[in-house]
Amino acid sequence: MDQILVVEGFEKDKNKFNLTDERYVKEMPAHKKGSQLRFNLTGVNDEQKEAKGSVEIALMDSKGKKVFRNKIPVILPAGDRLEIPVSLKLPEMPDGYLLQTYFIKEGSSEIKSSRRYLKVGQLEKYSFYEGIYPNKTDSNIKD
Repeated sequence: MDQILVVEGFEKDKNKFNLTDERYVKEMPAHKKGSQLRFNLTGVNDEQKEAKGSVEIALMDSKGKKVFRNKIPVILPAGDRLEIPVSLKLPEMPDGYLLQTYFIKEGSSEIKSSRRYLKVGQLEKYSFYEGIYPNKTDSNIKD
């Protein structure tokens, strides 16, 4: 199995919640425009040697336009898991957003990814970008 990457959850008003797919959870309130979203990524390494690489985080609006991107170098310990705290400021524009995270191990082109859909601001109906994320880098994401 080697390495995986999972988006675990977020904090809101000092409470912890699972970061779920908000496309289908109608009763979940939207995140406030411009608020901070804090969540943990969990990297799991089943190999018996450490895995060096980077975690990339991208937030895309409903049209696939990248509105946030960050890259974090990580070392996943052998046979263990690592919590990676992340904080990002949500956009001021109400919309449906795709939060895409992925781990790229040094020397490999294989990507381990996780995605979540977020509602930001108040709208009658949210649209979400559901395009296929590039399999090598995010250079194909629309700016």
